[in-house]
Amino acid sequence: MSIEQWMQDALDHLQEGRSEEAVALLERAKEEAPERPDVQHALAVVQLNRGQAGLALEAVDAAIATLEVAQHPDANELHAHFLLTRAAAAEMTDAPDLAVKSYEEVLERVPNQAQALNGWGQLLLTTGQTTEGKQKLKQYLESSDDIVEAKEAIAELVNAIERWEAQDTPDPTAFLDAHRGSYCEFFDFHATRMEEQGWIAEAAKMKRNPDGSMTVSVEKDARPYAGVRVDLVNPQTGQPGMMGEEPMVVALADFEALAHTTCCFEVPSEAFSVAISSQCPWDQLPIQIQFASGDAIEQADDTIGAWYTDGFDGAFGTKTGGRFHFISYPLSHRPHAVLYHVDMGRSERRSIDDLLERLTALHETHPIKRVLIGRALLA
Repeated sequence: MSIEQWMQDALDHLQEGRSEEAVALLERAKEEAPERPDVQHALAVVQLNRGQAGLALEAVDAAIATLEVAQHPDANELHAHFLLTRAAAAEMTDAPDLAVKSYEEVLERVPNQAQALNGWGQLLLTTGQTTEGKQKLKQYLESSDDIVEAKEAIAELVNAIERWEAQDTPDPTAFLDAHRGSYCEFFDFHATRMEEQGWIAEAAKMKRNPDGSMTVSVEKDARPYAGVRVDLVNPQTGQPGMMGEEPMVVALADFEALAHTTCCFEVPSEAFSVAISSQCPWDQLPIQIQFASGDAIEQADDTIGAWYTDGFDGAFGTKTGGRFHFISYPLSHRPHAVLYHVDMGRSERRSIDDLLERLTALHETHPIKRVLIGRALLA
């Protein structure tokens, strides 16, 4: 079987959802033809589609290195194509600097390349650099060649951003209110129906102590405060139920285009920079805290732990509802920064106001540089 046939079969497997078989074929093709950068790049694309961005980065870097020593007649165009894949993998691995470098290199090789201008512009929006992001997207609209539908979507996005900014007092907390409101409405509807059948909403996972008493169960590798509530549970069988399989992203009325990408907008704050994303799913809310220096987890965790414990116990709802459900292990993903994912349950939106008040107090002893709420990247 030829290398070309292996690559075609791998693509067919990927389209049919058999990504492991696609990887196996491409790995074999890479062994048979290590001089072929297109094979290595194809492997990177498959890994990216599988959500394995780290492996994709390794594969595309190998493809670029192979291409640089090969005498390929289309080396310039291929190099630009490979760099776009590297940019996508870099964004997925929270490496915006590498993504920007990749876009820059693409545009050096192919001026006004559509995907590079579009991708770079949207990346800038994700990091809160709205003015620069709009400039790149306008350059994309004015100077690049792309399909009509893609340009129409970006034109609508730019228009929505400018209409948002033209408001007398644009308030990004509206995105939090919209996401929370839609999620709680969805939760209430299904919880009411299941409670009629005997199910219990927002029950905490419990364990029995040696003395027979019951306490909140915390996973072995979780933080001590990281209790878990299940959305629904059947008390007769212990069967849990979830409210949806994916985080719920909703659109703000009149600004629907902002729900299709991640735009970060600043919130007035005297202590430190605060931004809220246009995508802030209440049932899986990312919260990033970047300090001026030092170990972010060590500095943030006591404050976050106390906040989560209060929310878990109903401080932003009631003793019988409106409580936090889950918090992830803190991820120190960037220098002096920490990322948490929180299932806010049906807690009230004032839970975020309370968090910012606590962080403002923490800022007095451990200076904070930036807080991001929702899907976003630190620049």
